[in-house]
Amino acid sequence: MTQNRSVLIVGNPFKVTEYAELLGQEGVAVTIKENFHVALEIAKEMEPGAIVTILPVYMNEVTSFVDKIREVESLTETPIIHLGNIIESFHSIAPEKGL
Repeated sequence: MTQNRSVLIVGNPFKVTEYAELLGQEGVAVTIKENFHVALEIAKEMEPGAIVTILPVYMNEVTSFVDKIREVESLTETPIIHLGNIIESFHSIAPEKGL
């Protein structure tokens, strides 16, 4: 089985760069998008090995994005990792959304 060494990073443009650089040094192909709507379309095309959300402005953008990603048959098992501050109600949203 071939390992998919690509990651789609979505979120705060001031924070994603440092993660992208580290992943790139490890040979991971990184695509960066700030906008969740654009990221959804890119994810459908590239079918990344993982998706990482980093410090988004609004948590509802993340939960909506995860819902839409999970509706795409080829992305239902794609790991999604959220890096950010714990915000109000995140503790109840995260397990429900698989974060």
